[in-house]
Amino acid sequence: MTANLTMWRTECGGSEVWKIMIQARNLIDHQILWHAGKGSYFIWHDNWTELGDLYTITGDNFEWDDNYERIAELATNGEWEVVILKENFQMELVDNILSCIKSPNGVDEQDKPCWILDTKGTFSVKTARNYIRHKEQSNKIHTLIWNKGVLFKMAFIMWRLWKFKIPVEDKIKRWDMDGPSRCWCL
Repeated sequence: MTANLTMWRTECGGSEVWKIMIQARNLIDHQILWHAGKGSYFIWHDNWTELGDLYTITGDNFEWDDNYERIAELATNGEWEVVILKENFQMELVDNILSCIKSPNGVDEQDKPCWILDTKGTFSVKTARNYIRHKEQSNKIHTLIWNKGVLFKMAFIMWRLWKFKIPVEDKIKRWDMDGPSRCWCL
């Protein structure tokens, strides 16, 4: 993905935020689809077939050729090298490449990343966040407590009451009052 791979290593130090960003990159990297320019992206580790990176989808038993590293090596003068494709890929993948994917043109036109999760193909933190985060079922009590119409201070007190962080039951017992101290009538 980049020429300077050392900056992407987490063992080189860095802040906790940087380490979390690296983890997020590993989750969302497969959502980038590369469109050919000069073909400088990686054959096996970048998503250029819309199927995902070939290293992952071909499986552990697949033997891939180390002689070919970049997409540009699979094409000559803007045309796919069919013989090389057939030697290195399964026939259904070769058919997909030949029919659906534009070959690299060999000139200095930059390869273009396309963000799959957005209809326009442009990256946004919002789409990445929505892809990564795990949505849980909406909790009715949470929506009642944490809403825009309630002041934060009041919402925080209600939340503490709900989590039994305020000793209400102890106070009621000290006053010798009978009856249930908790009511879930929502």
